[in-house]
Amino acid sequence: MRNIRKRYILLFFTCFFTQFLQAQQKFVLPDVDAIGFHGSNTYFNLYTKIGNGLYAKRTLGIMYQRVKVDESSRMDSIDWYMMDKVDTVMFGDLLDKKKTIVQVDDLRPATIDSYTGKVFDVNEQGKWRREQQGTSIILKFFSHDMASVQEVEYGKGKNYRMRYPSSMILPDSVEAWRVKHAWYYRPLELEFKGGRHIIILEGRGYDYALIPTMQGDQLLRFDSNAKPAGLANSGPEYDDTRVDDFYMFDIKRFYGVQRAEDGRYKLINTFNRNVLKETFDSIAYDSRFIICKRNDSISVYNLYLEKLNIGQLIEAKELTKFTTGCIEALTTSGPAYYGEQGKRIAKPEEIWYGVCGTVPDWTYTIERKGDKYRIKKYTSGPGVREERDETFLLADCKPGDSLTFMNGRSEYSFDGNSYYIDKMYLSPRLLKIQRNGKFGLVEYNYEQDRTAKSKESVKKYGSYERPLLTYPMQSIEGEVVMPVDNDSIVHSNDGLILFYKQGRIGIFPRHKRPVYDELRQQTQSYYHIVKDGKAGWLNINTNKEYFLKP
Repeated sequence: MRNIRKRYILLFFTCFFTQFLQAQQKFVLPDVDAIGFHGSNTYFNLYTKIGNGLYAKRTLGIMYQRVKVDESSRMDSIDWYMMDKVDTVMFGDLLDKKKTIVQVDDLRPATIDSYTGKVFDVNEQGKWRREQQGTSIILKFFSHDMASVQEVEYGKGKNYRMRYPSSMILPDSVEAWRVKHAWYYRPLELEFKGGRHIIILEGRGYDYALIPTMQGDQLLRFDSNAKPAGLANSGPEYDDTRVDDFYMFDIKRFYGVQRAEDGRYKLINTFNRNVLKETFDSIAYDSRFIICKRNDSISVYNLYLEKLNIGQLIEAKELTKFTTGCIEALTTSGPAYYGEQGKRIAKPEEIWYGVCGTVPDWTYTIERKGDKYRIKKYTSGPGVREERDETFLLADCKPGDSLTFMNGRSEYSFDGNSYYIDKMYLSPRLLKIQRNGKFGLVEYNYEQDRTAKSKESVKKYGSYERPLLTYPMQSIEGEVVMPVDNDSIVHSNDGLILFYKQGRIGIFPRHKRPVYDELRQQTQSYYHIVKDGKAGWLNINTNKEYFLKP
């Protein structure tokens, strides 16, 4: 009997080892009779009956390996890992209070496809840890390869502009179900005898197990000792949450671009499936969209992997800093913004980002003394140890010159965050000069002479004091970067420096002379232009022009 038992265990090991080598999304376990879960998200136990209440026990874990895809992807492949050790245990010992034991005979046949497209209430009776108080927990199956567990709350919105991007705007004033937190998983399928299944939701380890029992569906949380929670099909109750289905989704963890056999590229998931079922010359996927090019054709997909009907595309680019998923596209009908369902939208609202307050502040002031101009540069703010007072004499200015910053004023202030968040940021080094009714640009370098010695004093702010360094005035000369022969120079509301001459328009610094008869912004990147009598569009980022067919 003992030898028979050893031979059975050896056979058991060999069976598992073979299956381990072949492991994919589905792992077939025909000889397993029970599964044991014990609060760990790294492994669980499999039991096979030997006889007289005795079971052979093995442990099933998971392994990850980085997939050879594009450099931006962080996707790993998933392999099952069967530990070498085989133990024998009595059935009575399996009924430990801290373990959940599922008998295969208690399962009913149900596959991943049985749940795809459905939403479920998770009735865990408030025993699971939450990110936020007062939320409900739901489970969604987006597709055969993607599921999500979400904390949701019914009520009005709060600080919508500070959220992650959504599929569409749901006003804060509207009472609705809203996603407060979301996690995303790859469903793995364990198949047992009789076509019975357990679905494992994997997210850098085993996170949940969906257990289809004869009495109903249950969801087990691996990092909890709580009993499995019941699942109930919610129907359309949580339809409002669809706008946030991908609230915190990291596309780079679930997909990657790989060269196909035909030399083109395909978008694959963890299970090495070509999820778009085509190959392309290039694939771009930043956050909420997948933009594919093949020959002269451009296709755009959303995160549901649905191809959007936007028209005949010439260019398309995802914009990532808005409250809704958005692409900026140029079609044969002109440029426009489009949402995640392919519908044209107005200019999207930007997400508000918090920034660090401990940054330097700078104030530049143009001062005129008779025929001489000087720049006063003052450095302060919580991001500096001492304040600095510097003065620069603009020695090359001529009598009668008029100087301003690009905003047309004699003072300009900014701080250490302006480089990143202020689209209207303009360098104080660039001054607009007016001479004899004409305009040009001069660039100055306000760098302090290393040999200059400062005078130290104290700047008081109530009871608080800070050192103040005052430097002697330094004479500097600038570089003329645009001749003083233009009719006008304007720093436009979209951040461009435009210069006008003889009725035509140019863009500094990309143009040496004005080239457009008309120039008007249509979207963030595209401008309507008229050049040499021909109308078209300019991509301001690439400087590429597209002209309309007559």
